[in-house]
Amino acid sequence: MFFGSIIQGATGLGFAIFSMPILTLILPIRIATLVVLLSAFIMVLWIFYRMRDYVIVKLVSFTVIGELIGRSIGIYSLMNLGTSILKNILGVTLIIFSLYFTFYYNKIRINISAKNSFIVGIISGIFGGMFNIGGPPKAIYFFAATSNKMEYQGCLQATNVITTIYSIFLHLTYGNIDLKILQLSILGMIAVLMGTPIGLKIFKEINKSLLSKFISFLMIIMGVMLII
Repeated sequence: MFFGSIIQGATGLGFAIFSMPILTLILPIRIATLVVLLSAFIMVLWIFYRMRDYVIVKLVSFTVIGELIGRSIGIYSLMNLGTSILKNILGVTLIIFSLYFTFYYNKIRINISAKNSFIVGIISGIFGGMFNIGGPPKAIYFFAATSNKMEYQGCLQATNVITTIYSIFLHLTYGNIDLKILQLSILGMIAVLMGTPIGLKIFKEINKSLLSKFISFLMIIMGVMLII
């Protein structure tokens, strides 16, 4: 989680993409999902506060609405589908996203619209609810829809703050958060507090093109790991 928070601070996503596949080697996927969710909250709140002046409200609002709906679907799926099915779905999805980033992110301009924002939000919400990995769809959209890396980061973290709070609320409602998960999450939060400022320093030094390469690399590696 320490290294995952460095990646998130530097790229806007990657905490769950890095942490989930590794944690699922030692924890059941449902416990790993909850630990990552709770640990990530401090991190996304911190990054959002630093980037709050760059948020594009028009771009974020409908994405959040869609993502809240998608999160409800994703969390329900997490509780009712088999682990192997979940991992395969996630792995294939991450590889598809990475291939998009590698070949097309700088060639296709996605229009900012309520419809597109809502659709992206639904997709992000489903995978965010299932695995806490809702960043890739939003990253693709916000990359195309923003003019610089600061706007990209600000929009991404604004949605992350709201949807993380909503996900925690849903899991509390379902009774999924217990003492064991809280104990593991405290360790995760400590790691996040140590890694996030390092990631933010890296973020200041990289340009948008290099940022896309990092994101693409993360997604394809983790996708392959999950399928294998």
